[in-house]
Amino acid sequence: MHDTRRLKWWSVWPVMLVLVLLLALFGPAMAPYDVATPNYRLRLSAPSFAHLLGTDHLGRDIASRVVHGARASLGMSIAIATLATLIGVAVGITSGIAGGRVDAILTRLLEIVQSFPGFLIAIAVAGAFGSTHMTLIMTLAALGWAGHARLARGLVRSISAREHVIISRLHGSTEGQIIRWHYLPAIAPAVLVSWSENWSRAILAISGLGFLGLGVPPPEPEWGAMLADGRTYLGSAPLVMFGPGLAVVASALIINLFGDWLRDRVSQDDVRAA
Repeated sequence: MHDTRRLKWWSVWPVMLVLVLLLALFGPAMAPYDVATPNYRLRLSAPSFAHLLGTDHLGRDIASRVVHGARASLGMSIAIATLATLIGVAVGITSGIAGGRVDAILTRLLEIVQSFPGFLIAIAVAGAFGSTHMTLIMTLAALGWAGHARLARGLVRSISAREHVIISRLHGSTEGQIIRWHYLPAIAPAVLVSWSENWSRAILAISGLGFLGLGVPPPEPEWGAMLADGRTYLGSAPLVMFGPGLAVVASALIINLFGDWLRDRVSQDDVRAA
């Protein structure tokens, strides 16, 4: 009985994730007010029915900016997590299949990449080359693929010793067919969990860079930049930071809980398969 109730409770997180994705896709269209034009008469207004989260230091509706900023914060983080996962899975499968010197070289590369202080590298790159969307996506993806590669490599090396893979190879299946028929379906659940964790970390990284002034360039709203704008008024108008701060925390929490739910489902499937 306890397990059934727990499963029903945890099943809400995929629904919440869908809502987050819809916000990332249609956020700008859902914003009720213009997010760039100042209205100094409404500067630092308190929350009301017209402005649910109040207005910022330029009189812009905070709720509209939070909703509009979801495309930058959530959309870019999805791109980062997906690109890092694709690169990592490709490298991990190559390393696991090749073995020998290739595996040794790629393993050393993984260790080197994971030894770098990723956020500091991202700050340096954004400061040197500018904080465009593409720069942020490529930089954070380049710093986040190694974990996926290590996971894929370990799974492939484990799966390659299984009987059905050996039989398939003895029957003349090419490496491409073995990857498509055996490796990818077997590692997909674990990689999907890892992808969700990377997505959450990417949201925090983008928001952190935005808070430091190295994120998405203005006038496009972004949650980290909105927090940076509001910290000046933390003493006089603390609610200015409430909206974007809640958006960052809630998004990261929902994605992390979705990853936990997915991990539980994968574990249950493994138990049933065994």
